[in-house]
Amino acid sequence: MSAVRTVSGVSAPDAALAGPVNRALRDPENRANLASRDDTTMRMRHRVKLAEALALRADTQKRIAQLRTRIAANARYQEGSEPAEDAGALLSEAELAVGELEQLVRSINATNSAIELEIVPAPSRATGGRRREPGTAVAHTGTMTDALARRDSLRQRHAILVEAAGAAQDSGVYRQMRSELREISALSVADLHARATTLAQELRELDSRIQQANWAHDLLES
Repeated sequence: MSAVRTVSGVSAPDAALAGPVNRALRDPENRANLASRDDTTMRMRHRVKLAEALALRADTQKRIAQLRTRIAANARYQEGSEPAEDAGALLSEAELAVGELEQLVRSINATNSAIELEIVPAPSRATGGRRREPGTAVAHTGTMTDALARRDSLRQRHAILVEAAGAAQDSGVYRQMRSELREISALSVADLHARATTLAQELRELDSRIQQANWAHDLLES
């Protein structure tokens, strides 16, 4: 049997509850509590992982670059014609995007400062039993900010070693005349390659820990 409906389309039992609910909603304190709870619920449902925020940052930066190009293309136009796009509207959109990027970067930086992770693991794990690269820091943990600085340092050092090995490598070009002096490598190519391999492994392991942390932590509000 179908439920009995009132003129407004609300069933009798629902209508009986409507009065108390409406009276509760008229109470300012109750409305504030409900609004706060709804706001918290929405934040819980829309939690953003740090990895997602990083992707959004890249997208926003790309969008800003595209807007700058479009603004420049439409900032002037020939008399008697119309620009393809409204430069003023594009400028406003770009300003909003920059504001969004600023807030996003602040949140990312705050999150990076709060995350703790292993930056330099024990030598047995970092080098697989091989000797540690000279100047490599001892095993320790730190913040994500520290880990990112360490990763940049490893990339730079690895690139230097690879370039040095390439420059020191015998070019294979034979002397045309006996009077030409033979070139001698000032660096041990084998040693450079070995050191670069050690750094590459440490870099891969650190980058893996960074990526895992990016997906394991929610973005903090700045």
